[in-house]
Amino acid sequence: MKKYLLLILLYGAGFFCLTAHAQDEKKTEKTEKATVDSPKPNVPDTVKIGAFVNNIYDLSMTNGECSASVWVWLVYKSDTLKISENFEVINAKTAQRVSTTTERVDGLNWITTKIMGKLQQDWFVHNFPFDTQKIVIKLESSLYDMRSMVFKADVEGSKIDKNFALAGWDIKKFEIINNPSEYDTNYGDPSIKGEKSRYSAVDIVITIKRQSWGLFFKVFLGLYIALLISSLVFLVPSNDLNSKFGLAIGGLFAAVGNKYIVDSVLPETNVFTLCDQIHALTFSFIFFYILISAIFHELDKRGKTELTVKLERICLFAGPLLYAILNFILITRA
Repeated sequence: MKKYLLLILLYGAGFFCLTAHAQDEKKTEKTEKATVDSPKPNVPDTVKIGAFVNNIYDLSMTNGECSASVWVWLVYKSDTLKISENFEVINAKTAQRVSTTTERVDGLNWITTKIMGKLQQDWFVHNFPFDTQKIVIKLESSLYDMRSMVFKADVEGSKIDKNFALAGWDIKKFEIINNPSEYDTNYGDPSIKGEKSRYSAVDIVITIKRQSWGLFFKVFLGLYIALLISSLVFLVPSNDLNSKFGLAIGGLFAAVGNKYIVDSVLPETNVFTLCDQIHALTFSFIFFYILISAIFHELDKRGKTELTVKLERICLFAGPLLYAILNFILITRA
């Protein structure tokens, strides 16, 4: 009896072990199948992009543009990428490529091309002529979004020609930075989930500062002379009101003409610029001269000639001095 019982127990233990082993094999198969079936993450191809700026010329504040000549190179490993003709200068009004070459070096694709074109620029003229500007050349992939390809800026290799000089400007900084573009559309691409798309891009940024003082006096010398001419109203006798008004109004017309000249070389803006502030200050002083001359004329008519002469002598020196101080404050704040 004991032998039969022992056999039954051994048989039951063996069956249990076989069942457990079979279940473990099924779990292993499912895990392996899930691993095989799971999609591999899509790793975008990396393209190193650099630039050498040869020249920047024809800066136009009124048209919001400049022209540039730039060498651009692309280095990448994948042989399936067709990037040589599928990147563009986003902010170009007109652009052409010359001297494009393609080579295979150490297992890498190396493309070089020279780009010449007219570029749209956003000029900030708030502090003109004491302004600092940033010239931007934006290069972007036009075919591949960031799921397929990304640019990597060649920071060390990218330069600006050391012999390059921009008349009237000092070059302060050169940099190339990664700056992807995001658009509020998927351009109808059914593979893009959502309504937005992102494309890899780099910005070539050249920071320049204007050589200011020569241009400043060239622009505003006529305005300051107009103000000084208007100040001469305090040398004219108070009873000669017509002569006083003639001097002041002549100065006012000269100041208005100067404003039209300055506005013609600057782009339209809603910002109250330094030029606007200086012109507004000049108009205010000339108006004050006209107003105070009328008041002094009335005082003279009432027999207070001696007091009027003293006040006019004070205004003759105090007016231009106060004007110069206020100008200095405006300029130092720029």
